[in-house]
Amino acid sequence: ESTIKSSIIKSTHESQLVINNQLQITNIELKKQIDIYNKSKEQTESKLNRLECDYKDTQIQLKSTEDRNMKLCKYLEQVYREMALQENRRKRERLALESVRLGKITTIRTPNMQSPSLNAISEIWEEGYAMKDYNKRYSEFLERKEE
Repeated sequence: ESTIKSSIIKSTHESQLVINNQLQITNIELKKQIDIYNKSKEQTESKLNRLECDYKDTQIQLKSTEDRNMKLCKYLEQVYREMALQENRRKRERLALESVRLGKITTIRTPNMQSPSLNAISEIWEEGYAMKDYNKRYSEFLERKEE
């Protein structure tokens, strides 16, 4: 009986040693896997930090570009408005010169005979010097033709 006990104890002790060895091996493997995961986590965090910095830099550049574009748009708008004003001024000057040459429509007030307190406004055509010259030449031409 004592040999059986001793053999059982020995067997139990050996089993415990085997289990302890297996646990140690499993423990070592788990530590290796944890180390691998920790390294992977650190690399991912580092990459994430770099990407966040790149994103912030890109946002700053984008804001700067948008500000520059807004300034350019405002400047272009100002230039186009100024060009339009110059063009309108040039057209008005040309029209004024042409109206002196050809003629123009003017408005005059004429007294109303039925109610003197109310004046009527009417438009009349005033001939310019070119039209007067043309009419004069035309009348001279007609006189020569009649002769």
